[in-house]
Parts: sequence; C-alpha cells; structure tokens
Amino acid sequence: MNDWQAKLENLDEVMGLAARYGPSPSLERQYAEIRLWMLGHWKPAEKRWHRGDAVEDFLSVPTLEGQLERSGDRLPQRIESMRAVLLGMAGQTPTQVVH
Repeated sequence: MNDWQAKLENLDEVMGLAARYGPSPSLERQYAEIRLWMLGHWKPAEKRWHRGDAVEDFLSVPTLEGQLERSGDRLPQRIESMRAVLLGMAGQTPTQVVH
C-alpha cells in the first residue's frame, strides 16, 4: 500500500497545483503518469470493495483538465473517497497514515 500512498500524495500535489494555477503541460504529463500507474495496479478483485466505484470513477477521466472540470469544488472529496477505499483495502483508517 505504500506505493499507493505515494501515488495519492503525488496526485494531491498535482491536483492542488492545477486547481490553483490551471493545468499546464507538465502537470498534465504528471497526472497521466500517475493515472496510468493506478490503472495498471487497480486489480479487478479490488473492485469488490465497498465504494470501489470511487476509484474507478476518478480514474475514468483521462486528462487533468477533464478531471478539474468534472470535479469542480468536489475535488478534495473525490480524492478522499478514493483514499478511503484504498486505505480500507489495507486495513487502515485515514488517521493511521503517516504523511
């Protein structure tokens, strides 16, 4: 799960910068890399977990700009929903994660 935590932290940073300053080619590239990694590591067996749709819904948006448009002010909640699913799979709660 450490790999997932690292990717989620990177995603938080990329999304935060894009929300503040707008999507740039560099941020789009970083988003695409993180998304592709997550898609490659999101196993079908994990879809059975409660709220697994939060992960799939987030990952279904191929571009950073599209993610910002789709999420709007709900961006922090969408990322936290995805984080909760992933941490739940690891038997952790969000407060157990060391940043």
